[in-house]
Amino acid sequence: MDTCIICNDDIQNGSKTVELREKGSIGINNASIERGDTIVARSGQLVHLHCRRSYVNPLVIKGLKRKSTSPAPLATPPTLRSEKQFSFQEDCLFCGNSTIETTAKRKLFDVHAVQTTEFQTTVEQICIERKDEWATEVKGRIEFARDLHAVDALYHSSCSTNFRTGKNVPQLFSPKSDKSQIKRGRPNTNDQHFLKVLDFLEDNDDEQLTIKDLVDRMKALCGDEAYSQPYMKQKVQEHYGSSILITELNGKQNVVTFRQTASTIIHNFYTESKLKKSDEDHKLFLLKTAAALIKSEIRSMPVDKNYYPSNNDILSHEKHIPESLAVFLKVLFSEKDASLKISSIGQAIMQATRPRLVIVPLQLGLAIQMHHNLLLETIVVTPLDSPKINLMNSELFWGTYRSNLYFGMKTRSPKSPVIGLMWFEESLYEDAWDQNEPEIRHWCDQKHNIQKYGWLKHDGNKFGIHEVVENTFMFNTKFVKRSGGTKGGDWTARITAWPKEAAALFDITKFGIVNHGYHGKIIVSFLVYLAVEDDGKIENGKSDIFGSSLDLDDFRLKFTPTLLSKKVKVSLMTGHCSNFSEIEKLVKAGLTISFWNSTHYYKSFSIDKHSPNVVVYQVTAEVPVQFDIVFRSLSFKQERRSLTGNVFTQEFEARGYDTKSIDFAKAALSNLLGEISYFHGSSLVKSKHNKKPIDYWSSSLYTSIPSRSSFPRGFLWNAGFDNILISLWNSTISEEIISSWLDLVNIEGWIPRELILGDEAKAKTPEKFIVQENDNANPPTLFLSIHNLMVRNLTNTDFLRKIFPRLKVWLNWINSSQAGNDPYTYYWRRRENNTTKLNPLTPSLWF
Repeated sequence: MDTCIICNDDIQNGSKTVELREKGSIGINNASIERGDTIVARSGQLVHLHCRRSYVNPLVIKGLKRKSTSPAPLATPPTLRSEKQFSFQEDCLFCGNSTIETTAKRKLFDVHAVQTTEFQTTVEQICIERKDEWATEVKGRIEFARDLHAVDALYHSSCSTNFRTGKNVPQLFSPKSDKSQIKRGRPNTNDQHFLKVLDFLEDNDDEQLTIKDLVDRMKALCGDEAYSQPYMKQKVQEHYGSSILITELNGKQNVVTFRQTASTIIHNFYTESKLKKSDEDHKLFLLKTAAALIKSEIRSMPVDKNYYPSNNDILSHEKHIPESLAVFLKVLFSEKDASLKISSIGQAIMQATRPRLVIVPLQLGLAIQMHHNLLLETIVVTPLDSPKINLMNSELFWGTYRSNLYFGMKTRSPKSPVIGLMWFEESLYEDAWDQNEPEIRHWCDQKHNIQKYGWLKHDGNKFGIHEVVENTFMFNTKFVKRSGGTKGGDWTARITAWPKEAAALFDITKFGIVNHGYHGKIIVSFLVYLAVEDDGKIENGKSDIFGSSLDLDDFRLKFTPTLLSKKVKVSLMTGHCSNFSEIEKLVKAGLTISFWNSTHYYKSFSIDKHSPNVVVYQVTAEVPVQFDIVFRSLSFKQERRSLTGNVFTQEFEARGYDTKSIDFAKAALSNLLGEISYFHGSSLVKSKHNKKPIDYWSSSLYTSIPSRSSFPRGFLWNAGFDNILISLWNSTISEEIISSWLDLVNIEGWIPRELILGDEAKAKTPEKFIVQENDNANPPTLFLSIHNLMVRNLTNTDFLRKIFPRLKVWLNWINSSQAGNDPYTYYWRRRENNTTKLNPLTPSLWF
C-alpha cells in the first residue's frame, strides 16, 4: 500500500494528492531540516495536498520551533469549546480551531500573529462589551496567556472581524460546521456537492466567478437538486464570513472574490519579514510580496469584452495594465523607447494571470494576425462554400476520355479502370532487336512521325471512328456503346488494320527487309491493356479478363478471334503498376524475342506475375487483321447478345446520321468531341502567401483539351471557346463541361487557368507550367458558352440557377483582381512578369 511520506496514511484515502516536482521535493526536504525530521522527498512521489501545504508552512514551523524552545507553561490552557488541548502557536485565539489546517486548506492570508499590546487591550474591551459565551471563552484564553504577543498567539482574520463586529463564529470555523457532520436543511449529498463547489471557487479565484457560475457548477454535480442563486449566496456568506466579498464587478452581478487588499498584503509583509533570518530570505519574501501586490491590482482592474481598442489605445500601456505592473516594468526596461515592450510584456502577464477572463488587446491582435496569416496560406486551396453543381449524365459515364492516347477508354470516376491501345511494327530479325527496342506507339506524340491520326467520326457519346496512317500500314478503331445496367452499359472497340498501297511499300526496301528475303510482308503487334487501381481485382483467362472495382463492380473484357490475317500469334502478360503513366515501361520490360517461324523472330511477352493490376493482351499478325475488344458490365443481369460481330455492325450502322451530318462532323466536330477527357487528382497551386506550392483539393474535371499530343490537360479559356461549338451538337455535354469547371472555384472566386490532374497529365506537362498562381487568369470565355446556350434556347433555368452562385463569385474575383488602369478594362496578368520576350511562353492572354 502506498502511503503519504508526511502523514504515513494511505495515499488513496480520499484526500487530494499531488505529484512532487523538483521544486516541491526541495521545499519538503528544507522543511524537514528546519523541523528536525528525517523525511526525504524526491520528484515523482505522491503526497496529500493538505499535508504538503501544512508541512512547509513557515508559520507552523515557526510555532513548532518556539514551542520546543519555550519554557513549559505553568498550567495547561483551558480547552473551552474544543475537546483538544489548546495551543496559542497552532490554534486561533478566537474560534479555537487549528490554524495549521486552515493554512493548508484555505488561504494563508487568513492567519495572523498578534504583534501589539494594543490588539490585546482592544480584544479585552470587546469581551466586556459582548458579554456572551464566545467572549467568555476568548477572555479565558487571554487571562491564561497574560501576554498574547509573548506566547506567539495566532488568529483567523475572519474570526477577528466577526468578533469585533458582534457577529458569531464564522461557519467555516464553527465546531458545529464540521464537514462530516454539517446539516443545512438539505440532503447530506447536497452538502457534499456544495463543498465541492467551494473547492472549485477556491481553485479558480483568479476568475470573476459569480453566484450563478457556482449554481451552474452545482447543477453539473447534482442536477435539479442544486441550490437556488439566493440560497447559494446565503450559504457562501455563512461559510466564509468576512473573508469573502460578493459584489458587482465589471458589469457582472454577484461576483465572488476573496478579500486580500493591498493593506493586508503589506501588513503580512511587515509581520513575516521579521521572521526572515537571512538577506536572501528577506529578498525573496520582498519579491513575493511585490508579486502579490501586482496580482491583486490586476485582479481588481475592470474588464470590458465588448470594446476593442484603437491602435493608439493598444500601444498605450497605461490604459491596459495596472500602475504597479507598469512601474515594475519601467524599472526593468529603462531605455527611452520602451513603451511597446512594456505594453506587450505587461499585457502578456495580465493574460497569464487571468487567462479565462482578461482579453488584452495586443494578445488578441497577435492571435488574429496569426490566424489571418495561416488562413491566407490555405485560402487558395479552400473550396467555395456553395453547393456543387455535380452534373452527371449516366449516358456519358463511359467514353474515350483518355484523349492523350491514340485510343483509350475510361469512366468519369476517380478510380476508373483504364483501357489503352499500343502497337509497333515487328522487325522479324533477331539482330534488329539487338540494336533497338521496338518503337511503341501509345501516347499521342509528334515525334512518332505518324502521317495522320484523328477521329473521322465521333458523337461525343456512343460511337466513333479513329484512324491512324503509318508509313507501311493503316488501321482504324471503331467503338460503339450500348446502354444498360447501372454502370454505364457495354461497349466494343473493333480494330481493323490493312497495308497501304503497293507504292508505299517501296519505302521499306530502304531498310533492307526485301534483301533479307521477306518480300515486304507487314507484321504488326497490337497490345491492348486493362489496368485497375490497387483496390480492384483482375483474373485472366485465355481470351477473357474478369475484373472488379469500386466504381464498376464486376465486369468482363473479352477479345474475339482475329479475322482476315493469314498468320496470328497471341500472348498475354500480367504485372503490377502503381502509376498508370508508366504502363509503357512495364510493357517494354516484358517483351522478349520469340520465334515467328523457323527463320524469323518477333517480340512477345514471356512474364506472368501474381496479384496483378495490369493485363496486356498481345495480338501479333500479318496485316490485314481485325479483332474486337468487348467490354461487358455484369451489372446488367438480362441476357442479350454480345456487342460483337454482326451485332456490332448493326449497332454502329443504326446511328442513322445522314450525309450532311456526317460531313459536318468530319469537318468540325469529330476531333473536338473525341478530345473530351476526364481527369482526377490534385493540381499544384501557389499564392503570394505561400512559400512553396501546395495541393489544390482532390477534384475531377470533365473537359475538352487543346491538343492530344501537346496539351492533354484542362485549359479554362480554351473550354469556353470549344463549348460554343460543342453546345450546338450536344448541349448536355456542354452543360456538364461548364459545371465541372465551375465546381473548381475556390473561396476567393479563383479557378486555376490550367488543371493538371493525375499522373498522366503531369507526365505530359513541362515542369515550369505545372504550378498555377492565383493572380493569373484568362478572359472568362465560359460566359460566351453560357450566352450561346441561352440565346439559342439550348438550356433551362434550372441549370442557370445551379451555376449562378459560383458564376457570380468567379466574376467578382475577375473584376477585382484583373482590373485595368481605366474603368471597365482588364489587364490579364502573366507569370513571367520580368520577361523581355515579345510573346512570352506563359501569358494569360495568348496573342
